[in-house]
Amino acid sequence: MRVLFIGNSHTYVNSMPFIFSNLSRVKSGEPVDTVMLASSGVSLGWHAEQPETQANIRYGVWDYVILQQVAHPFAGRDALFNEAGKLIQLIQKTRAKTVLFMPWASKKAPGAQSEIEQSFTDVAEKLGTLLAPVGSVWWNFLREHPEWELFDSDQEHANPAGSYLAACVFHSLLLERTPEGLPESVTDASGTLVSIPRNQARFIQEFAWKFCKHDNSDQP
Repeated sequence: MRVLFIGNSHTYVNSMPFIFSNLSRVKSGEPVDTVMLASSGVSLGWHAEQPETQANIRYGVWDYVILQQVAHPFAGRDALFNEAGKLIQLIQKTRAKTVLFMPWASKKAPGAQSEIEQSFTDVAEKLGTLLAPVGSVWWNFLREHPEWELFDSDQEHANPAGSYLAACVFHSLLLERTPEGLPESVTDASGTLVSIPRNQARFIQEFAWKFCKHDNSDQP
């Protein structure tokens, strides 16, 4: 599997795409290759104008292209529809499937999550993409487990546990397999990418699988 992540700091903080790829190898036994195009603070509209982004979509031979829009502040449904639409026009000329990466509202403005969820759900349906409900999983997890923290100190970006949660959502969605039982620590050649308490990892895995809405009756 080859996956291209396009976004900003909410994608690249804690090397989340590479947490995903390393976790996914554990369950699938198959290499999951990930490439990340992400710059701080940029929108999907910015990416749509970049020759590097255009070339990677056209010639990268991806299975999935994941699109992460600016989240704090969220620019609204129409901006998401128009900016994602520009990239989807390129993606549709390839074999890849598009995935919209639903972000989370900031810790200081949790009420914004409702607009984010409605906008991403609507745009995914209208543009015919898959939806990775990271923000929904995030806030439902915090409501049920307020003893755990997912935010970094800036109250917007993910701490390592938040990035682990996002990686588990992508594992559930793209591999269509439960992340339950995956390790709580991830390392690669550069060192430790993430290490969280085992019981926190277990709860995160359960939430990620639940909210990706797969029929897991025939899953191992």
